[in-house]
Amino acid sequence: MNARRQSWLEACLAIHRFHIERINIDTKWQYRDTARELHRSLGSVAQAIKVARWLKTHENKIVSFPDLKSCLEWIKDMEDERRKESV
Repeated sequence: MNARRQSWLEACLAIHRFHIERINIDTKWQYRDTARELHRSLGSVAQAIKVARWLKTHENKIVSFPDLKSCLEWIKDMEDERRKESV
């Protein structure tokens, strides 16, 4: 994994870790609390956590993306496929 890839993915993982640590302290903790504490938008926190969660089951694919945008596009396509299959 090159440094640029590692940078965006590591940022996602760091946000996710922070969020989980806070939930362990306060079960009412929400994405918006993480966003406020990290001075980030709610959307960017949600995206980072989504990537971190997908990484658990699709690591080889996630680490292959050159940037967050292309990773999120792939995740969206996968989610759309799953929705179509469940109908």
